[in-house]
Amino acid sequence: MDEHVRDTLVGLSAVVADRYARAAEAVERAVTPAQLSMIVHLRRRQSASISVIAEASVVSVSTASRWADRLQGLGLVTRTPAEQDRREVELRLTALGRQLAQRWDDARVAIWEDLLGHLSVEDRNRVVESLDRFASGPAASAASGAGPGRPAAPAVSDGVWALERRLATAAPDDIPDETVHFVRSAVDAQECVLRVLTFDGRFLHVAAWARSEAAGVAGDVRPPSDETVDRGAAGTALRTGEPTLESVGEHTVAHLPLTADRRLGVLSVTFGAEPGPGPTDLLAALAPTAAVHLDEAASASRRLELAARTRAWTVGAEMQARQLGPRRTVTHGIHIAAHVEPSYDGCTDSHDTEIVRRDGFTAIDLAVLDVAVDRYTAPLITGLALAALRHARTMGCDPAEQAALVDEAVFRHFRGEATVAMLLLRLTVQPWSVHVVASDGIDVLEQDDSLTRLRLPRHDPAGLTGETSYRATPLDVGRGGRLIVLGDGFARHSAAGQRAEDIARRARSLSPDEVVRLVTADLLDRTQQDGPSEDATILCIDT
Repeated sequence: MDEHVRDTLVGLSAVVADRYARAAEAVERAVTPAQLSMIVHLRRRQSASISVIAEASVVSVSTASRWADRLQGLGLVTRTPAEQDRREVELRLTALGRQLAQRWDDARVAIWEDLLGHLSVEDRNRVVESLDRFASGPAASAASGAGPGRPAAPAVSDGVWALERRLATAAPDDIPDETVHFVRSAVDAQECVLRVLTFDGRFLHVAAWARSEAAGVAGDVRPPSDETVDRGAAGTALRTGEPTLESVGEHTVAHLPLTADRRLGVLSVTFGAEPGPGPTDLLAALAPTAAVHLDEAASASRRLELAARTRAWTVGAEMQARQLGPRRTVTHGIHIAAHVEPSYDGCTDSHDTEIVRRDGFTAIDLAVLDVAVDRYTAPLITGLALAALRHARTMGCDPAEQAALVDEAVFRHFRGEATVAMLLLRLTVQPWSVHVVASDGIDVLEQDDSLTRLRLPRHDPAGLTGETSYRATPLDVGRGGRLIVLGDGFARHSAAGQRAEDIARRARSLSPDEVVRLVTADLLDRTQQDGPSEDATILCIDT
């Protein structure tokens, strides 16, 4: 191939890949480009088994099954026994899934309209004619997954397939080591380092690393060091969510952020010179696969959990941490980041988030709980309150009914000796609405052009009488805004609360993950080794 043609194709593929990635995020941030491809394959076939979709998407059956679980959880896919073989699971798109596929089609067409719009009419017609011949030729059949057997896959797909097989069979504690050894070897790098983000969001701790034999003999034999999130190229990659290249002497280090259902850390890969498009593309494809397996391993691996700690926790804090809801939720254009930083001697706060679907509507239910009782028994009461809350959701209760059920459950067991301050927030996606049930001690701030503390009707805490009448209050919050929920650790008139508001005000353009991280890091920098004297809870919600 002519060198000029080759350079042109490489440049065009880079532009298209970048625009596709950005368009995919704009269409639905909760679905990766690879999962969007799976949705496109499903719409083409109307329905298909997981093994067929895995073959068409050039991934393993276990990966396709995990994707199907995620898409089903988002209401985009249904799973039913196949008519021909009841042992097979058949996937179909829901109405929401078909709508998403249409939006993805529109977004991709818009990309090419923009690219071709810079050409003259004659040149544009010639390009379209050539693309039409390509789309009707044998290459299109291979690209769509047609034809017998597994389609021919480029090196990138083969690399992802191999990493998936390796991590799927590894023990949870071994996944960090397996990841760095595989990635270093796959891209022929000198070193690969996995740094995990600490629970408080301030540091990147080294969890695993692999170095080539040549680099170990000729280079620096010292182990890699931890890094601070607010400084350095690895921290920049994590904060921005974008891969970052760093020149270190004669070497080039590629830093890739690892994000699954939460921000996990950074994979740093060192090359002897600047990597070409081949290794770069392969790294970009391997990182999401590694992130999924590392996220799954974190729940079963004490090693990864301890790597994310900067100080010892009390038994109460350990128990509360295991009852918390997800720290990150991105779905239907809504991005939620949540964090509870336990106090130095316990933990009485908790948070929870759940996607609710009922009779044609989709909603997101959020809860912040603060137990008013001795710290050592707080996890027991929190567990009871969360169980009642989650049970109420399964029964289709609205936020006011959820609050009443929690109130009854806590009072029945503790007869007013323990109470739970609550803030229950429901974001209904279709049609759009926002409702809240609140008691004292937890505040909501709305941020648009400015930051405003919302004046909400306040109820008694749950468990006080068991007979409190709760009412959900509608909020005038539209799409494109931001809500910030602050627990009593950021008390309304305290220095911590004022600083949290100042940081949130300055960080309007940053993601919810970064707002939560900055507020928490500021609190810990001021309270030093022991941590805050009161549990500090913060949620940042982009609507």
